[in-house]
Amino acid sequence: MKSKTLIYIVLINIGLLIVFADAQVTTSMLFNDNDSLAGSYWVRYQYEISHSDTTISVDINSSEPIDFGICDKDEMEDWQNGESEPSWYVYRTNVTLNTITVTVNRGTYDFVLINWGVSISYYEITTYESYDPSFSFGNKLYSIIGIGITIFVVIGIIAFVRSKRRRRTPVQYQTQVGSYQPFTQQPSEYQPPSSEQTVFEAKPKGLQICPNCGADEEISAAFCTNCGGKLDN
Repeated sequence: MKSKTLIYIVLINIGLLIVFADAQVTTSMLFNDNDSLAGSYWVRYQYEISHSDTTISVDINSSEPIDFGICDKDEMEDWQNGESEPSWYVYRTNVTLNTITVTVNRGTYDFVLINWGVSISYYEITTYESYDPSFSFGNKLYSIIGIGITIFVVIGIIAFVRSKRRRRTPVQYQTQVGSYQPFTQQPSEYQPPSSEQTVFEAKPKGLQICPNCGADEEISAAFCTNCGGKLDN
């Protein structure tokens, strides 16, 4: 059982590694734009990101230093309505020729270019998104390790429970049930003394009885006067 469990663990982890290692990262252009603007300006691009752990890469080429930032759509709208400044995922100042990279999750984001007061400036912005369509959450390495450990623990618990069940299998005992045999021996009945037994009667004091013939003799006599037998006095 232990060897089979080990084989299952190895095969499952190899399969996970193949699936995740073979996944192809998809890269596509999110948008591209260029323009020449006079005076200070605010350019806002809004796009929806549909995958978690999406890497945003922004190439900016500007004739004059500008600011660039990425923030949540709702926070940007609140800021435009006079509320607090948004929590920027990335914000760069004095950008002329830069490549800016940031990782975001699913959501709708604003990409903002800000010129604070130059007479005429030219800019070009190109934005790419890269994501793994087959595996789009967290760090791959940590996720693979976590999944492998979880599978290992689950299979180990199953193997342990099965081994315990085998050890605790109750032994089949065969009991022989015999029929009760009652005690049939009859108690012996009282047997009165037979009539052939000699019954000696008590005699008055001063006499003795001959053990041979039963005749009465004086206590001082040594021999029976009836049968001549010796007395026991």
